[in-house]
Amino acid sequence: MDLASRALVQNLPAGVPDTYAARSEHSNVPISTLIHRRNGRRSREEQAQRQQYLSREEEKALIQFLLLMSNLGPWPPSANQVHTLPSL
Repeated sequence: MDLASRALVQNLPAGVPDTYAARSEHSNVPISTLIHRRNGRRSREEQAQRQQYLSREEEKALIQFLLLMSNLGPWPPSANQVHTLPSL
């Protein structure tokens, strides 16, 4: 959970009004970010993860395979070969 989402769910100290401004002040998150997160906008990190072509496990397997290919052959794989590997 990112900082803005945590700021929205945390309890404020007694006597502090439950407003975006108060939450912003206590969590050091801009008010606009709190409003966007409340309205469903994803954090940049979450958005980037959702746009990834490969999962983390697939990335690790691809890296291991490419390292193996470069160690076995006289030349490392070309950029074109690397680009087409995930679709195989």
